[in-house]
Amino acid sequence: KDWLPFLLDKLFLTVGVLLAILVTAPMIPQMLEEGSLYLLLSKPISRLFLLTSKVMGSGIMITIVSSLFLTGLWALLGLRFGIWMSAILWCIPLAVAIFMIYYSVTVCLGLLFRNVILSIIGTILFAAMCYLLSFSRYTYSGLVAFQRTAEVEALGDQLVRRTAHNHVQLLDEANNRWTS
Repeated sequence: KDWLPFLLDKLFLTVGVLLAILVTAPMIPQMLEEGSLYLLLSKPISRLFLLTSKVMGSGIMITIVSSLFLTGLWALLGLRFGIWMSAILWCIPLAVAIFMIYYSVTVCLGLLFRNVILSIIGTILFAAMCYLLSFSRYTYSGLVAFQRTAEVEALGDQLVRRTAHNHVQLLDEANNRWTS
């Protein structure tokens, strides 16, 4: 049960969303090819409506696929192993939101470069940048939590601080800093 959130985060919300991007990335550049764009615009719809409907269609498709997969996983884990975690079902809107953010980058790059490979590479670089920012945030918050003061008490004429991880420090009044 402890490994399940890690597996859902890394396997489904990362690999699954990037695979969905790979599947849906060619839609916009292929739509902009000379022959297909004329065929699509021969109907009385605007370019904005056409683009919006393609993006929303991709979002609906990912919603259906992730709903089927995660609901099936939830039922399988519940019936087979007795693990009824409602957090699995909350991954459905999370996966759709992550997909739509990444897919908006894919669509913008597809419109800009009109090349599937460049839009996929750009989206993967954007996803890597997001993960690096997230990793640095958690690393920083871990360092801050390590330094967080749990208790300060007077020991004679000296102030002593104990951090959240039982690290004891004394106050150096000359420099107004905590020292080990």
